[in-house]
Amino acid sequence: MVKSQVIEGISGLRGYGPEFMNRLEQFTVAYAAFYKDKGMNRVVFGRDTRPGEIKVLETVKEIYLGCGYNFIDLGITPTPTVQLIAKELGILGNEGTASHNPNPWIGLKPFTSEGIIPASDLEAIQRIACSTRPAYDGNMGRTVGIDSIIDLSIAQITGNKALDYHISKVLDVFGKQIVDAIRQKRYKVVVDHVMGAGYVIVPELLKHLGCDVIQVDEGEPMTHFPREEPEPTPKNLSGFAELLIQENADIGFAVDPDVDRLVLGSTQGCLSEEYTLAIAIKYFTERYEPGTAVVNLSTSRMGEEIARENGWQFIRTPVGERNVLDGILSNRAVIGGEGNGGIIYPGLAPGRDAIYGMVLTLAYMAETSQSLASIVKGIPKYHMTKDKFILKDGIDFNNVLTQVRDLVVLKSIGGLIGEDSRDGLRLDFENGWVHLRKSNTEPIIRVIAEARTEEDVENLVTRIRSLFE
Repeated sequence: MVKSQVIEGISGLRGYGPEFMNRLEQFTVAYAAFYKDKGMNRVVFGRDTRPGEIKVLETVKEIYLGCGYNFIDLGITPTPTVQLIAKELGILGNEGTASHNPNPWIGLKPFTSEGIIPASDLEAIQRIACSTRPAYDGNMGRTVGIDSIIDLSIAQITGNKALDYHISKVLDVFGKQIVDAIRQKRYKVVVDHVMGAGYVIVPELLKHLGCDVIQVDEGEPMTHFPREEPEPTPKNLSGFAELLIQENADIGFAVDPDVDRLVLGSTQGCLSEEYTLAIAIKYFTERYEPGTAVVNLSTSRMGEEIARENGWQFIRTPVGERNVLDGILSNRAVIGGEGNGGIIYPGLAPGRDAIYGMVLTLAYMAETSQSLASIVKGIPKYHMTKDKFILKDGIDFNNVLTQVRDLVVLKSIGGLIGEDSRDGLRLDFENGWVHLRKSNTEPIIRVIAEARTEEDVENLVTRIRSLFE
């Protein structure tokens, strides 16, 4: 592993080592200056449990206070909690996290009260970051407690006021009748919070909902996550899957370190992360009048088929939480998200929220008296493969995209019915699709393919793999 690395985009900064810390300081100074000119003077900060995020906190706090910002430190708090509070107060928000990246990666997710910062704002911030450090008027900000800025006359569930506020807002969305229906079921639930920012809020929320909670890991966070790869995908969740069977659980919830992605499981196994959003869309189509759902180009067709069959409009955007959020807002969508387990409900907060996703799934089960397996049976069957390739020297990505059109023709997946080049290249066929794109968060090419059969998916990826060898 190299000694220092930085990846920067609208999702923020991720990396490690001296190069990352230097860029973090440059970026935060520019971010603070840019939004100070827009009248902002408060920022709320949360972080996941990586020890390196304490250094991120110390660095950005000093900068914000020096720039005249009042600084609200929430401690170890999920990204959606920080986003919700930033929205409610109309202020800036930061989450110290490298999301699903493994140790030793650390990071910073910056956002406004409207979610992840827009691309146009990022470009302006990056221009400022490349120039001389801005001069300030000398007015120091101060550290502010959450008690003094937000109404916290809410149920005490976790002992942490920010977490309790998040829980109360989520439960208010569903209402007392549905919450009581969940409690009456007394579900047995296995949780894998990877000892990240969800290690308190996830089990305490479920206990509050009357669930019998079994945790894959308990206690206090250590210097490293309990598994090498903290990303919540089935291949990384073997212990979670085993515990679901061992405990004969009704359902399982696994989240990433900053709790904006959710994976579901049952005694029949750990589901693909693609099912999380598909189930949410199915819940909405059964509960509400036809509306609009928005997802990204790499998301499964499962939700699309469900939406269209029920008269809903279905829209795809380029990959990236900000792109999906823009699509939700511009189309007045009521639900959306990404196939990585990220559900966005715009009526609550401007971003992906695994806490909301857990309650939605339990509400679906309780309201319909169905098991998770029964709900899944009503979802169209697809097989998906997500692969990634390093772009070797001498391989031109644009040339790869040109060759893909001819290379992936398979009689079994039918004729080409659609093509989208807004983010790499997505080719849609009658019985499947493939999407190639450069990652926003890692130095790789991502390839996602989906078809009705495993054989067709493997054939698609095998053909594409040859272009990177």
